[in-house]
Amino acid sequence: MDPIYNSFAAHLLAFNVKDKLPVFKQYVEEVKGSKDLLEAEAIEGLDKMINQDPRLAIHLESDVVECLVEILEDSHHVLIQRSAANILSRANIDTHGTIIKEKAVPVLVNLLFSKSLIIVIAVVITLTRFVCASPDYVSVILNKGVLEAVNEIVLPNMDTTLTDNLAKFMVVVCRAKFIPDKEGLVLAILDGLLCKVRLGTLLHIERACFALSYLSYERHVGIEQGTIDWIIQLSCYEDIKVAGAALGVVGNIARWGNSKQIEMLAKHPDTLRCLQTSLSCTKPKKFHLEASNIISRLAAQSQSFPQEVRKAGISFSGELAWLSTVSQEIC
Repeated sequence: MDPIYNSFAAHLLAFNVKDKLPVFKQYVEEVKGSKDLLEAEAIEGLDKMINQDPRLAIHLESDVVECLVEILEDSHHVLIQRSAANILSRANIDTHGTIIKEKAVPVLVNLLFSKSLIIVIAVVITLTRFVCASPDYVSVILNKGVLEAVNEIVLPNMDTTLTDNLAKFMVVVCRAKFIPDKEGLVLAILDGLLCKVRLGTLLHIERACFALSYLSYERHVGIEQGTIDWIIQLSCYEDIKVAGAALGVVGNIARWGNSKQIEMLAKHPDTLRCLQTSLSCTKPKKFHLEASNIISRLAAQSQSFPQEVRKAGISFSGELAWLSTVSQEIC
């Protein structure tokens, strides 16, 4: 048969769940029926099918989900555990919510302390999918000690894939409603991520800034001097995505930060320099607007900042003057 036709037929079949179900159910029965190395082929086959078509995960029954949790907890084979975690992450949380909350989450959190990087990455991805699927899972997961585990992972680890996925997990946690008494741990983790500027990519930096933006939006959080130092430096970074995410955090602090944080921004030696970079004609218009807004708000709330602005040669004219007047009225 023509290879092109084969490829086309396979492509059509990918959209037909009904045709895949017999093979899927055969793998499921093998997973339930074996507790030894024989399960490896079935687990990997099931994992591959669900990766190709996540809709198949709807057909996972409760006894299969429980079996996956047992495999995740008891298996000594890294690849089997990784596949079990991946399959579990696709399970229907509405149907299997009790099993996932009471049995799967505690096992997953314990596996965060695994010595295997493969397992830790798989667990972080699974927990992230749970929170993305339902923000209600944030409280359940955080109550099981996941932030304590993540905090221990972040500082010593320099693996790009793990760091990127940890940052993504923190974004979904901060975007959802999380437990207020965990704020200190969240800030410590994000500070640890911001310090890792030497990694191959900057995706984790961008994600950490977005997490801080969600955390500080319309509310005051206890962001300390060290984190503010990083955020200011990153707001004029050469990478436009990182700079935009960091500038958003500076803007939130200028809007909703307390007097101490406002003074930290106003008196920081690099604040004006970085804001001037954002005001440059080479930056997108949204940078100009955000930087102007920040300057106006700092000038309205700090006694020393207006003098520094004038020394830097920035005049309150046009848009900047209007924003300054608005911020004075607001404050």
